[in-house]
Order: sequence, then structure tokens, then C-alpha cells
Amino acid sequence: MRIAIALIACAAPFTAAAAESSAGTYRERTLEGYCAKLRESPVALVQHAHRLRAIHGYAATDFVPAYPGAPVKADCRLSPAKLAAAQAAIALPKESPQ
Repeated sequence: MRIAIALIACAAPFTAAAAESSAGTYRERTLEGYCAKLRESPVALVQHAHRLRAIHGYAATDFVPAYPGAPVKADCRLSPAKLAAAQAAIALPKESPQ
């Protein structure tokens, strides 16, 4: 009986590490959560980012590029139509800075 308990206790950290590696890192899961909200709607992203700003430090504008090729925290792979709608909802300029 003691051997079985010892084996279970030793296996627990390895099981947790395997589960974490298959699910991705905390940062990857966090960024995917923001992208999921953006795919849902731009308003949902703004609300989500506002709620979690103090925790993660991200704003809604961190996920919607202001112009093609602009740096973003995560590539959410939006269609051009959804990207334009998100830019309009978040009130970002559509052309690159001069």
C-alpha cells in the first residue's frame, strides 16, 4: 500500500507537466483568449481587455493592427472584412502612418 502511494506521489508532477505542455503555456492560452473574444466581436474584445487590463496589461488595440503589417501581440488570423469591422469599432486609423 505504501509503495502505491509513493508511486502516485512521484507521478503527479510529471502528469501535471505533461498536461501543461499539451495545453500550451500560460501566455499562449491568455493570448488565445483575447483572440477568441476578438473573433466573437470587437465589443467583446474591448470589454474583455478592459476587465483584465490590470492583470495582463493588454489593451484591445494590442490585438487589432492599426494598418497592414503593424505590430500586434498575437496574430488572431482575422479575415479582412472582420479586421476592418474591428478597426472601425475600436476607432483605429486604416492607413499606415506617414
